[in-house]
Amino acid sequence: MRTNTDNHRLLTLFVAGGVLASIASVNGIPLLAAGTDSGSGGLPLLTVASDGTALRPGPPAALRPGVEPAVPPAALGPCDIGPSLATPCVAGPSAAPRPLLTAATWNNATAAGSAPGPLATAGAAAAYDPALGGTIVFGGCASRACPNNATWLFAGGAWTNLTPTAGPAPPARTNASLVYDPPAGALVLFGGLSGSNHPLSDTWTFANGTWSVWAALPAHPSARWGAAVTVFTNATFTELLLFGGCPQSTCTGPAGDTWTWTPTAGWVQLLPATSPAPVGGAALSMDTADGYAVLVGGGTDSPAAGWSCPGGYWTFANGSWTSHVLGSPPARAFATMTMDGSTSELLLFGGVNGTTRYNDSWSFARGSWSLLAPRTQPSPRALAAASDAAPVPVLFGGACTPACGPSEDVWVYEVRPEAGASASPARTDVDHTVDFSGLGTGGTAPYRYLWSFGDNASSLLPSPVHAYAAKGTFAARLSLIDALGVPAVGEVNVSVDPLPSLRFLSEPAAGDAGVPAGWSVGPIDNGTAPDAFLWSFGDGANGTGTNATHTYSAAGDFTIVVTLTDSVGARCNATASFTVHPALSVAISTVPADPVIGQPVVFLAGTSGGTSPVTVNWAFGDNATSTVSSPIHTYARGGNETVTATVVDAVGGRAVGTLTIFVAAAGGGTGAGPLFYVALLTSAAAIVLAIPALFLHYRRKSRAGASPNPDRPPEDPWMTARRRVRRLRK
Repeated sequence: MRTNTDNHRLLTLFVAGGVLASIASVNGIPLLAAGTDSGSGGLPLLTVASDGTALRPGPPAALRPGVEPAVPPAALGPCDIGPSLATPCVAGPSAAPRPLLTAATWNNATAAGSAPGPLATAGAAAAYDPALGGTIVFGGCASRACPNNATWLFAGGAWTNLTPTAGPAPPARTNASLVYDPPAGALVLFGGLSGSNHPLSDTWTFANGTWSVWAALPAHPSARWGAAVTVFTNATFTELLLFGGCPQSTCTGPAGDTWTWTPTAGWVQLLPATSPAPVGGAALSMDTADGYAVLVGGGTDSPAAGWSCPGGYWTFANGSWTSHVLGSPPARAFATMTMDGSTSELLLFGGVNGTTRYNDSWSFARGSWSLLAPRTQPSPRALAAASDAAPVPVLFGGACTPACGPSEDVWVYEVRPEAGASASPARTDVDHTVDFSGLGTGGTAPYRYLWSFGDNASSLLPSPVHAYAAKGTFAARLSLIDALGVPAVGEVNVSVDPLPSLRFLSEPAAGDAGVPAGWSVGPIDNGTAPDAFLWSFGDGANGTGTNATHTYSAAGDFTIVVTLTDSVGARCNATASFTVHPALSVAISTVPADPVIGQPVVFLAGTSGGTSPVTVNWAFGDNATSTVSSPIHTYARGGNETVTATVVDAVGGRAVGTLTIFVAAAGGGTGAGPLFYVALLTSAAAIVLAIPALFLHYRRKSRAGASPNPDRPPEDPWMTARRRVRRLRK
């Protein structure tokens, strides 16, 4: 106990480098100076009375960046990111052993639970309660209540405040010893430092969510805080093992005695031949795989020299302590050590020695220490609470330095969980469903899932189904939290295309029977490629592809339907009408029908069917050709000539007509002679001269209003000429 000049009593709970939390009384009223709050940057946050009433509010918190990207900075205290800005934390010296790379690592589980947890706390007691399936945290020096007697459960990655239902709880205290005793089926709490600055010697049990005080027995450890405790188990019995602690308000004269506890015998002091040096703040845990308990660290607070820690470690078996010096971690006090239920190895973390704070991690198995190299780990600290013999080690709170203040973060040591996110299909259309699949690995099952699809929709199912209402690229994010509250994130991108639409790029209106017709289509919006096209031509025939050809066998009117189906099953149609004409045909005739050499011949091609307009290519049989539709040709030789007319219509329909004519020689028997042609020319000249006269004649008759036959139109002069030519030949 130290008394200042104002007769204010001041107790140092954690003196390694300064004052963490102090208890003072002014005019007989107990006050609790709570030190610093998480995020306060080392400044006093709140002064409270012993009943928890706030007397003076502190300054606002100033947040600093966190070390874990998965945890929002607002959820972390200043000790989570290492040294305080006010009083630097000095990391421990590098250890000689080579770091051992392991699959497991420290994982920050602070922000996993939706409900608020305990205040930032140092010096709390913690133990795993198998009946409740989680870690019980009791008391400690919280940022707004130092000490306190709150009871919290950390299970399933979330905090539950059991204080209202736990019954009459032990008085408020810090640095108590708490462990689970299997024969009693309960947690056993011993000692600690009270709010009035006195060490305690009471024993409490916690079972079925309720505290009960253990009846005082004549023999029990003296009042103390910072004692090391574990459950010792061998083939014949199980009992609690307690060593050392601080019997005074400070730890200037720590204890060095060894005690056991069972539900039937209560506390029994052992008198081994050799014992570790008297220390407070040592770490003690049962190495079940090797059959002995391991004690490491602890120290003494000297008013002149400050806090000092002996090195080495001790093992306890068969009622005796054995000293070990070589290969141990650097000397420290107020570290945490737990049995890792997943590996059956001891896990040591953190601690303090003088001004040096540690955040290294060590494992102990088969009589050997190994320095671990986890991917991430808590910041340097001491006075953290850790659950011994839990399936997975859990660490809560602690303090970096007195100026830094206590922490409120939660860390678990396990293989880091991973969130696998996938989507099928990863490219789809608007309003078409996507099957999402979430897969958790590592960590501790079961997992909780939260999908955010990137369009303000979400799902709590591990493998949900979702449809997007708009096109775009969406980042679907899977947030996974394992059973201990460790988060993991997975992400998958989904591309959403607009629904497909279709139009004709080439759309003929008509064609011929027997002539291939072609169409082409193109998407306005593609949907999700690849696209499939199916054509229906209206006559029972089908086609595929963006370009299609089809030959109709009969004339008629047809409706063509093309259907686009994209890779996710979205469909759209385009239709077109098509008229099929009869097949093109041609017949050849000549005027005159029996020409003679030197006689002009008119060639006529009569067509039917097909699609107009048409073109005609003539071959007259004497190497002469013409592209005129009704040409006039004169033969210079006699004999048989084969005339060919090739007709092509507007859609490529083709018809070929042939006619064999006989060209007679000029003169007797084989044809008309010179006199015939003289007569022909004379008649032609007369016809030419008669045409104007005939025209005037018909004009006069029209003016006179008389017509021999009003229903019969005037005869074409060319037809009149043709009849006269026929009469001359006769």
